[in-house]
Amino acid sequence: MIQDSDRLHIAVKVILVQVLAAILVAGIVFAIKGWIAGYSVLLGALTGIIPSMLFGFIAFRSYNQDAGVILGRFYSGAILKYVLAAALFGLIIYNVKPLEPVMVLAGLIATQLAMVFLPLVRR
Repeated sequence: MIQDSDRLHIAVKVILVQVLAAILVAGIVFAIKGWIAGYSVLLGALTGIIPSMLFGFIAFRSYNQDAGVILGRFYSGAILKYVLAAALFGLIIYNVKPLEPVMVLAGLIATQLAMVFLPLVRR
């Protein structure tokens, strides 16, 4: 059985892996394509990281609850995560100038793909 501290530990690991992926990809893009592309990647990464933090807060705050309640929190957290990510992506594309929209999308994708490598991160 997973303890409450383990739930928090898992959520923190997800966010840390996403942040590390964002920094790594942004650094590489900055070195190759320049300042605008670099901060565009960071902004895109934030559209993945901030909603993941919200999801973690909503989904992993269930302690000793009924399975239906936990499942409901996961579903509501996932819905809010995707709505917030879409809203942040739209706000960034619309309001930030100069910007490279493809690099914003690359940052978002990098943070989402970072979770593929999460099983490689051991305790």
